[in-house]
Amino acid sequence: ILQTAEAAVVVLDADGRIQRMNRACERITGYAREEAEGRRLTDLFLRGSSEDVEQDAMNRLRAGEQPLMYEIAWTARDGQTHLMSLYGSVMLNAQGEVEHLIESGLDITHHRTLEKEILAVSEREQERMGRELHDGLCQQLGGVTFLSEALEDALRREASPLADKAAKIGSAIRDALGQARTLARGGMPVVWKMKD
Repeated sequence: ILQTAEAAVVVLDADGRIQRMNRACERITGYAREEAEGRRLTDLFLRGSSEDVEQDAMNRLRAGEQPLMYEIAWTARDGQTHLMSLYGSVMLNAQGEVEHLIESGLDITHHRTLEKEILAVSEREQERMGRELHDGLCQQLGGVTFLSEALEDALRREASPLADKAAKIGSAIRDALGQARTLARGGMPVVWKMKD
């Protein structure tokens, strides 16, 4: 079962040394089971802040916090980084002491990359819509506002009872213009760039 699992599985002893790892783990890390056994994760595929994340996870598991889910970066033999979503648990011996720490999980690097791409597309689309609102609808509403004000002025000069209705129409158009400008600004975030 361990060898056929799609998820990467690493079995560690109580001191954090690799006892077993499956083919999925070999495939992700580039290390064969035989060369990994007896070594620590930090000796093989954990770098920098990932070492701290792993140590914290092991401490929490030893303290009885399980199951434990966390994300960590594994650096493969070829230098490629894999973001792993891991599920940590422990196996206890007959005396109730931690005998093995077990980590199993999936490489979610591709999923995270897709999430970033989707967010980037969403932001670009929001900016495009903001520009269209500003350059299209806001300009048209601005022009209609001037026309409605001119109509109201003309009706007031003629002492027409319709002048008040024209004023209400103008007020409604100005409100719509304000809302459209607010939407356009929300769609076009201001980006500050530092000058050299």
